[in-house]
Amino acid sequence: MYLFFLFTNFVSLVTEVTDEIAFFQFRLYSKTSKKRPFPANWGRFFFLFKISSVDYRPISK
Repeated sequence: MYLFFLFTNFVSLVTEVTDEIAFFQFRLYSKTSKKRPFPANWGRFFFLFKISSVDYRPISK
């Protein structure tokens, strides 16, 4: 069970990082080209996984 919690935590972390990278690249490329770049699309795709995955991290007081 602990491995499952660890895996979901890792998935949420990876999706956060990829979403940030995708948003940064979208801002970077949107100045030069009007077409929406591919990384921003897969960042939004991973964002759906971020919504569906549950965060099991303990609340720090």
